[in-house]
Amino acid sequence: MDSLSQLLESLEVKAEVFYNGKLCGLQGFDENPQSGMLHFVKSGAIQVKTEEGHKLSLPSSSLLFFPSGVKHDVFVAQNQEAELVCASIHFPITQQNFLLSKLPRFICMQTKENPEIVTTTAWLFKEAFVEATGYRTL
Repeated sequence: MDSLSQLLESLEVKAEVFYNGKLCGLQGFDENPQSGMLHFVKSGAIQVKTEEGHKLSLPSSSLLFFPSGVKHDVFVAQNQEAELVCASIHFPITQQNFLLSKLPRFICMQTKENPEIVTTTAWLFKEAFVEATGYRTL
């Protein structure tokens, strides 16, 4: 087994959805070194500004992952809305320093440009926006 497979098998990553719905205006997120943060843009478009000065524009079907929970603001243009799914990603404390030293400050991608994750993203949006039994855990 290769070293990446061994690492992935040893991880006990947990995710918790803390927001799913429409966003209008501005939402700030504080730094949280104990957990990462993931934003999926289902529809509309958002802008993100980090405390480090990065400015990102994310159209529909995009995702943004902050492995170390960087302080940032998410906002939509005036009179606009975006549908989002936001989750906290918790890494095991024993592996946190190693993982965070190997990952970039953030990862941003458009799922439409990555066909291998289109199906997975569609399933995640379906689970997040349909309030069926167990949807938060799934």
